[in-house]
Amino acid sequence: MKRKIIHSVVFFIFYSISLFAQKKESISVHTDPRLAVLIKKSHKETLSGNTNPTAKQTTGKNKQLQEFAKQPSNRGFRVQIYNGPDRNKATLVKADFIKNFPGIKAYISFVTPNYKVKVGNYRFRAEAEGMYREAKGMYSPCMIVPDKISAK
Repeated sequence: MKRKIIHSVVFFIFYSISLFAQKKESISVHTDPRLAVLIKKSHKETLSGNTNPTAKQTTGKNKQLQEFAKQPSNRGFRVQIYNGPDRNKATLVKADFIKNFPGIKAYISFVTPNYKVKVGNYRFRAEAEGMYREAKGMYSPCMIVPDKISAK
């Protein structure tokens, strides 16, 4: 019993000392001087009504992305000719398809944990069935799947 009391007293003494160990002084924050310049610039642009300061600084790649985003796209169908976890095999299947059907676009997508190779841009399922009949002899499994297609 005496041990518990002694342990409690010693614990209380060390705990109270640790409370007094912290000094109450002012806190100083050291920041990069460039931060103040950015804050001023942002504040000026907000006051002037320009909420997108980078709009003027669009690079060539950003312009290409913007143009791509403007292209119309619709729901349609593609023929899926590969579905599996091997990225190299998906690339080989795509290359083989492009060699056999040079006029038809092929796309690789990754949906965890599988790579999918889809081909064509068909607005209607009936259009995709022609490609499906040609591809099913060469690629297995082969199926028609709904997908977002490019309108061009």
